Amino acid sequence: MTICLAFKNKNSNAQCTKPAKDGQKYCGIHLRSKNPRDYIEEVLDKYEENEFIKIYQTNKQFNIERLKKTCEILGYSNNSIDKVFSFFYFMELLRNDSQESIIKIQRAFRKYLKNRKTIVYNNEYDFGTLENINNIPKKYIFTIEEGNVFYWFDIRSLYGFWKNENYGINPYTVKKVGEKYIKIYENNLKNLKKVGDSLIFEKPELTEKQILEMKIVDLSQKFDSFGYYVNSDWISKLSLSRLRDFYSSAKDIFHFRLDLTLNGKRDLVKNGHAFNQNSSYINKLSHDKLMELIVNETSRFLTEGKDKSTQITGATIMIMAFVEVSPDFGIAFPHFLQVLF
Repeated sequence: MTICLAFKNKNSNAQCTKPAKDGQKYCGIHLRSKNPRDYIEEVLDKYEENEFIKIYQTNKQFNIERLKKTCEILGYSNNSIDKVFSFFYFMELLRNDSQESIIKIQRAFRKYLKNRKTIVYNNEYDFGTLENINNIPKKYIFTIEEGNVFYWFDIRSLYGFWKNENYGINPYTVKKVGEKYIKIYENNLKNLKKVGDSLIFEKPELTEKQILEMKIVDLSQKFDSFGYYVNSDWISKLSLSRLRDFYSSAKDIFHFRLDLTLNGKRDLVKNGHAFNQNSSYINKLSHDKLMELIVNETSRFLTEGKDKSTQITGATIMIMAFVEVSPDFGIAFPHFLQVLF
């Protein structure tokens, strides 16, 4: 049986699914139409404008990824599976009108759908480049599962990070990944090197927003190193009003509630000066400017202490301030709520 070779209707981009009349291109409905639009002719006009038609005509191997790419070029959504399948169907039909080939494609596509797994990643961007996963070639994407949570990486970023003492460390949690993933990583590196792919790439020029995001990720990693697991999203998603509240809380804790001497403050941060801006100045800052100020000030408490013990104390003080304004921090560190209230 040959299906009708017209568009389903004048407002549709899909092919008609009705059987064609014997010896005819179209079904009964489209034979009665004055000017039926020929689905195959229109698509082939577009299709011949790119190189994929040549690849498909000379290579008989069924290749889902190549055809999905072709569909994308033709204007189909890469996620619109019914349209993609429709395209596979009529391309093979055009080749040899073989029912056997059609069944083969249907079987292969059903298998593809059955085996396809949807993974929800905990991170939206690569930690090294801040690129979205959709902008990274698939050959460079590397996935780690840790406690039923998935993280993805550009393997080139991981290659740069996993040098010396960082080898095998998940940069988001600062925990050692399983041996299984290290073996997969090493095997992937070997394969990339074998085909001549470079693992070192020039870092793109980052926007101010991306630089700030990297600082937030770095801050969360510093918290992790002191035993406080902090998801960078808990900080980055804070609203402007919550950022103002945080600054006020951190200032109040550091300067008044802890009753620190000047020397005690100097043990925590250089010169003993931090969170010194008045509320009128803070209220004039935009979200990103205030976020940058807070990230920089908070980082000082985790790095400028006279020794590791003092830096842990600095981290604890900052956690106390975050708990006051962020539900995520409150859930993660409920014991601080008891101390504060």
